[in-house]
Amino acid sequence: MSNLFYNALRVIIINDEDFPEKDGVYNVDSVTTSFSEAGGRRTITPGIKLSIDEKSKK
Repeated sequence: MSNLFYNALRVIIINDEDFPEKDGVYNVDSVTTSFSEAGGRRTITPGIKLSIDEKSKK
């Protein structure tokens, strides 16, 4: 299971237990929002890896 955090600076932090090599801080390339009767959905497309998030590893 992976955790994904998005902030207004268009940066995401990814922590993935299955693929720890993907852990880090990424630039956001795009955000697509869609709505249906079931609710809203936001799809975030990560861009380049900016750094490794050392705080989340503790």
